Amino acid sequence: MSQMSQKQQVLEYLQKGYSLTPKEAMKKFGSMRLGALIFDLWAEGYDIVNVQHKVVYPEGCGTNTGMKKHKTRYGEYVLRNSYKPEYHINGELVGD
Repeated sequence: MSQMSQKQQVLEYLQKGYSLTPKEAMKKFGSMRLGALIFDLWAEGYDIVNVQHKVVYPEGCGTNTGMKKHKTRYGEYVLRNSYKPEYHINGELVGD
């Protein structure tokens, strides 16, 4: 029996109603190239939406206490008409 490809794992995960970030994809599926997998799924006709999030870190956050205030953003992918926001509470995945 062959193992599912990372692309198939990602698709099944999104079809269950979960959203997926690059960090989650690395933890769950060992994928360091979620964007490439999503691109392939888009090319196959799946209606996947990229929701952009902006995060502002205050001065001195993290392990570098001298760090200045900085901003970053990341993408969260969802399969349109399958996403169930109740599966995420304060950034934590529930109901798996």
